[in-house]
Amino acid sequence: VTEAELEKMTEAQIHKFIFEPGFSTAAAITSVSGRGVGMDVVRTNIDQIGGTIDVKSVAGEGTSVTIKIPLTLAIVSALIVEAGGDRFAIPQLSVVELVRARANSEHRIERIKDTAVLRLRNKLLPLMHLKKLLKIDDGSSTDP
Repeated sequence: VTEAELEKMTEAQIHKFIFEPGFSTAAAITSVSGRGVGMDVVRTNIDQIGGTIDVKSVAGEGTSVTIKIPLTLAIVSALIVEAGGDRFAIPQLSVVELVRARANSEHRIERIKDTAVLRLRNKLLPLMHLKKLLKIDDGSSTDP
C-alpha cells in the first residue's frame, strides 16, 4: 500500500498485514534467516478447521493473539502421548484398547529376534516406536 492509503487505514487493518505471505519483521532477510513459517500459514491452517485468529496490539503495552476454534474440536476426548519430546492427541474414538505391559503380567513385551512384540491374550502383536513411525529424531536413542 502507499503511504496515503496507510494513513486512511485503521489499526486493525494494519495489524492484518502480519497474515500476508512474505511479511517479516526481520531487519534483513537472508537465505537462512527472516523466512520462518509465516502467520499466513497459521491463518490458513486455522481457517481450514473453521477457526479464526485475530491480533490486537497497543504500542508500549503489548500484543495479544486470539485464536478461536470450533467447540467440537476443543472438547474432543483424547489420549495424550509423547514421542521425541512432542505431545500428540489421539482422539479416544480411534483408540481400541489400552494395555499396560509389565514384566510379570500376562501382557508383556517380548523379543523375537530383533523385533519387539506384545503378548496380548496369547497373540503376538508387533510393536513400533511412535518416534520412528513419525520420523522424529530428537538425538536420543530409542528406549529398548
